[in-house]
Amino acid sequence: MSTTPKRNERSTTARPLGLRRVGPAAVLALAAAWMGTVQAQAPTADLLSDQRIDDRAYGLSFLAPIATRVRHVTLGRRQIRVAEENDLYAMTLEVKTSRSLLTLEKVIESAREQVQQTQGTSQLLQQRQTKLGKLPAAVLYFRMPQAKGPEALLGEAIIQIDPSTYGILTVNCKYADTARVRPIFEAVLGSLEARDPKALDAERRTMVRAGIDWRRQTPMKTLRSALIPIQIFRLVEDDRLDVGYVQVRQFTDTYDSKPGVAVEWKSRVLDGDQYLDTLATFFLANDDSTEIWSIKTTKRHRDPSLRPKADPTRAPSNTIVETGVRDNHRLRITVAGPRGSKQRNLPIPKEGYLSQVEVSLLPQLLPFDRPATYGFYYYNATLGRVTLRTDQVVPALRGYRVLSRASPDLPLQRSSFTAQRRLQSQQLSETRKLVPTTSAALDQIWRGR
Repeated sequence: MSTTPKRNERSTTARPLGLRRVGPAAVLALAAAWMGTVQAQAPTADLLSDQRIDDRAYGLSFLAPIATRVRHVTLGRRQIRVAEENDLYAMTLEVKTSRSLLTLEKVIESAREQVQQTQGTSQLLQQRQTKLGKLPAAVLYFRMPQAKGPEALLGEAIIQIDPSTYGILTVNCKYADTARVRPIFEAVLGSLEARDPKALDAERRTMVRAGIDWRRQTPMKTLRSALIPIQIFRLVEDDRLDVGYVQVRQFTDTYDSKPGVAVEWKSRVLDGDQYLDTLATFFLANDDSTEIWSIKTTKRHRDPSLRPKADPTRAPSNTIVETGVRDNHRLRITVAGPRGSKQRNLPIPKEGYLSQVEVSLLPQLLPFDRPATYGFYYYNATLGRVTLRTDQVVPALRGYRVLSRASPDLPLQRSSFTAQRRLQSQQLSETRKLVPTTSAALDQIWRGR
């Protein structure tokens, strides 16, 4: 996939004081899939395309400019980035929240202060308060000096979603290109829409109710009968380059004298000059009294000769292990790594919650002859929190498709299954997907790597 240009991506974007980024860094590499959500809409003038980009979590959307590439960034910062194909400019939409209530005026003041702190000689060119998508908003333009290279233009729209939540839509370009870029940014602002939060909540409650009703009608016996002993997949880039693999086992097991269902997931993902190797195991007791899991992720250099030798007297410096246990309506989670360990307790909803095992089996269980969208709450290790997952089942001529969103603010993943509930392909991003393979073929591809 093409990447957003690095030029002007330093901390020139004004970040309101008191606001924190939405979400922590990823633990499972495969869950960091990048894809823009596209909905059809009539193009606006000659500047915008017919692609409506939707952040999904908070109901903000806008039309993408023509000749751009779009991606969601989910590692550490969940953003939507739009880059002009010739690197003329880059736009970013990010939603930030505060632990306290803030007025729009306070956020504007904080934004100006932080730009001044970042670049003391920056110049505020314009500031105006307006409405974007019927929400209170402010638009600011700054002329930004750069330590290296030409001056930059920073345009920033601050959209108040509620007193503690703000959308930040920015544009960065060379200041010399202001006359070309600013009209495009203004056109994007004019296309911005915001869904009614009450309508979003009602829609999600309907999906969760569908999920609750389906799960109540699905006994553990059905889960056990749906198990697939072994599944092996290649992770390919642009349909030709192997950048990883996944092996999944589903089986009955016993933990602490309690019979249940277990899922084991082994994966490798290429990340720059490193491999991210993950071994995850999940267990759910038949009587739902016990849920426990472990996720071990290790970084290894692509070149075996550059990997440090293991020291049996010290904890690995390249490994992080997360363990989780469900206790009544709380999750007890421990993350241990080279810098020590951290523990947290997370509450879970009394209704609509699914264990890690149930989530793993969902595509093999949902009724593909009854089109619907199902919603569930579950713990997402990538985000480090309990979130809402949605799965839309769509019948096909030969089998069915499942459109899954691991969290409202994460991109859509598209999976195709046979009528026998075997995964044919899973589109993780515009360029990456999982496809079935065999153990022998996988050994051939990854031998010596």
